[in-house]
Amino acid sequence: MQTPRGPLPLYRFSPLQAATLFGETVPFAAHWPEHLKLFLYQYVPLPALTAAPEALPGQVQVQARDLHGLRTWDHTTYQGWPLYLYAHDQPGQAARGEVEHLFSVARVEQTALPGAHDRPHGP
Repeated sequence: MQTPRGPLPLYRFSPLQAATLFGETVPFAAHWPEHLKLFLYQYVPLPALTAAPEALPGQVQVQARDLHGLRTWDHTTYQGWPLYLYAHDQPGQAARGEVEHLFSVARVEQTALPGAHDRPHGP
Protein backbone atom coordinates (compact mmCIF):
# COMPACT_ATOMS: atom_id res chain seq x y z
CA MET A 1 0.00 0.00 0.00
CA GLN A 2 1.41 3.37 -0.96
CA THR A 3 1.44 5.89 1.89
CA PRO A 4 2.83 9.45 2.03
CA ARG A 5 5.96 8.02 3.69
CA GLY A 6 6.34 5.12 1.22
CA PRO A 7 4.97 1.62 0.57
CA LEU A 8 3.76 -0.59 3.42
CA PRO A 9 2.68 -4.24 3.23
CA LEU A 10 -0.91 -5.23 3.89
CA TYR A 11 -1.86 -8.30 5.89
CA ARG A 12 -4.78 -10.70 6.17
CA PHE A 13 -5.81 -12.84 9.13
CA SER A 14 -5.12 -16.33 7.77
CA PRO A 15 -7.49 -18.37 10.04
CA LEU A 16 -10.42 -16.43 8.59
CA GLN A 17 -10.63 -18.80 5.60
CA ALA A 18 -11.16 -21.91 7.77
CA ALA A 19 -13.59 -20.07 10.03
CA THR A 20 -15.62 -18.95 7.01
CA LEU A 21 -15.69 -22.45 5.52
CA PHE A 22 -17.08 -23.81 8.81
CA GLY A 23 -19.65 -21.02 9.16
CA GLU A 24 -17.93 -19.41 12.13
CA THR A 25 -17.43 -15.70 12.72
CA VAL A 26 -14.09 -14.41 13.98
CA PRO A 27 -14.72 -11.80 16.68
CA PHE A 28 -13.26 -8.32 16.52
CA ALA A 29 -10.17 -7.80 18.71
CA ALA A 30 -12.16 -5.99 21.42
CA HIS A 31 -13.97 -9.29 22.11
CA TRP A 32 -10.85 -11.48 22.38
CA PRO A 33 -9.34 -12.48 25.75
CA GLU A 34 -7.35 -9.71 27.40
CA HIS A 35 -4.03 -11.57 27.08
CA LEU A 36 -4.35 -11.62 23.26
CA LYS A 37 -5.42 -8.02 22.74
CA LEU A 38 -1.90 -6.54 22.92
CA PHE A 39 -0.88 -8.85 20.08
CA LEU A 40 -3.98 -8.21 17.96
CA TYR A 41 -3.89 -4.45 18.38
CA GLN A 42 -0.55 -4.37 16.53
CA TYR A 43 -2.60 -4.99 13.36
CA VAL A 44 -4.49 -1.88 12.36
CA PRO A 45 -7.59 -2.30 10.16
CA LEU A 46 -6.98 -0.51 6.86
CA PRO A 47 -9.46 2.39 6.78
CA ALA A 48 -11.82 2.64 3.83
CA LEU A 49 -9.99 3.89 0.76
CA THR A 50 -11.39 6.98 -0.94
CA ALA A 51 -10.84 5.27 -4.30
CA ALA A 52 -9.97 1.67 -5.09
CA PRO A 53 -6.58 1.27 -6.74
CA GLU A 54 -7.19 0.67 -10.44
CA ALA A 55 -4.30 -1.80 -10.69
CA LEU A 56 -5.94 -4.39 -8.40
CA PRO A 57 -7.53 -7.23 -10.39
CA GLY A 58 -10.16 -8.05 -7.79
CA GLN A 59 -12.83 -6.68 -5.55
CA VAL A 60 -11.92 -3.84 -3.21
CA GLN A 61 -14.81 -3.20 -0.86
CA VAL A 62 -15.59 -1.80 2.57
CA GLN A 63 -17.02 -3.55 5.60
CA ALA A 64 -18.38 -2.03 8.77
CA ARG A 65 -16.62 -2.71 12.05
CA ASP A 66 -17.85 -3.18 15.59
CA LEU A 67 -19.21 0.17 16.79
CA HIS A 68 -18.36 -0.78 20.39
CA GLY A 69 -14.73 -1.70 19.71
CA LEU A 70 -11.52 0.28 19.76
CA ARG A 71 -11.39 0.70 15.96
CA THR A 72 -14.79 1.67 14.68
CA TRP A 73 -13.93 3.01 11.22
CA ASP A 74 -15.03 1.28 8.01
CA HIS A 75 -12.51 -1.35 6.93
CA THR A 76 -11.11 -2.03 3.44
CA THR A 77 -11.34 -5.58 2.13
CA TYR A 78 -9.75 -7.17 -0.92
CA GLN A 79 -11.30 -10.30 -2.42
CA GLY A 80 -13.40 -10.48 0.78
CA TRP A 81 -10.32 -10.46 3.05
CA PRO A 82 -10.18 -7.62 5.62
CA LEU A 83 -6.81 -5.87 5.26
CA TYR A 84 -4.50 -4.76 8.03
CA LEU A 85 -1.37 -2.65 8.48
CA TYR A 86 1.22 -3.81 11.00
CA ALA A 87 2.08 -1.07 13.50
CA HIS A 88 5.82 -1.82 13.46
CA ASP A 89 6.42 -1.94 9.69
CA GLN A 90 8.49 0.84 8.15
CA PRO A 91 8.20 2.09 4.55
CA GLY A 92 10.75 0.54 2.23
CA GLN A 93 11.68 -2.25 4.67
CA ALA A 94 10.76 -5.93 4.70
CA ALA A 95 7.38 -6.95 6.12
CA ARG A 96 7.74 -7.66 9.85
CA GLY A 97 4.15 -8.58 10.70
CA GLU A 98 3.94 -12.07 9.25
CA VAL A 99 3.13 -14.69 11.90
CA GLU A 100 2.88 -18.23 10.56
CA HIS A 101 -0.72 -19.47 10.48
CA LEU A 102 -2.04 -16.15 11.84
CA PHE A 103 -1.17 -13.09 9.75
CA SER A 104 0.20 -13.29 6.22
CA VAL A 105 1.01 -10.64 3.64
CA ALA A 106 -1.98 -10.06 1.33
CA ARG A 107 -1.16 -10.82 -2.29
CA VAL A 108 -2.70 -9.39 -5.44
CA GLU A 109 -3.24 -12.91 -6.79
CA GLN A 110 -4.99 -14.24 -3.67
CA THR A 111 -8.28 -15.99 -4.24
CA ALA A 112 -11.51 -14.59 -2.91
CA LEU A 113 -12.54 -15.50 0.61
CA PRO A 114 -15.51 -17.86 0.19
CA GLY A 115 -18.77 -16.67 1.73
CA ALA A 116 -17.20 -13.75 3.56
CA HIS A 117 -19.12 -11.05 1.72
CA ASP A 118 -22.26 -11.43 3.87
CA ARG A 119 -20.89 -10.61 7.28
CA PRO A 120 -18.02 -8.63 8.82
CA HIS A 121 -15.13 -10.39 10.53
CA GLY A 122 -12.49 -9.31 13.05
CA PRO A 123 -9.88 -9.01 14.46
